[in-house]
Amino acid sequence: PTQFLQDAYEINGISVPLKKIWFGVDIDRTPKPVRNRRRRPVVGFIGQIAPHKGTDLLLKAFQRLPRNAAELRIYGSEHQDPGYMKTLMSLAEGHAVSFMGTFPTEKLAEVLHEMDLLVIPSRWYENSPLVLLNALATHTPVLISNVPGMTEFVDAGCNGYVFDRGNVDD
Repeated sequence: PTQFLQDAYEINGISVPLKKIWFGVDIDRTPKPVRNRRRRPVVGFIGQIAPHKGTDLLLKAFQRLPRNAAELRIYGSEHQDPGYMKTLMSLAEGHAVSFMGTFPTEKLAEVLHEMDLLVIPSRWYENSPLVLLNALATHTPVLISNVPGMTEFVDAGCNGYVFDRGNVDD
């Protein structure tokens, strides 16, 4: 478990011996090429498109950027929550946002290679999400919610940044 999960077990009276063993990820770790300064940055989201994952928070924050300052690519099933998806499509209207659908796992390195920043805006607790570990392994900086279970992997200003959970202004 992460330290977060170990602490949760202990708080809830589970006292079995635990050893933290980090997930390994098998992915191409080739550094990203130097980007052309005129290239429009690509911000990405990979995961469940659902309220607890905070996709709407990302879209609301993305709306605040100057038009065409960046491109947002959202990967995930568009069919999980049709009502929520309709809200997201409305938030994306008029902005450089693409809903990319899903992709085979073996394409993950390729998808991350194109991103300049991966955002994980979760509203709920996470425990070492594999998309975070894969992003870091592929030299993709991350912007994550201040959620235990994720923050212990991010060295703010080095491999990513942390913002207050649920706070679009942050």
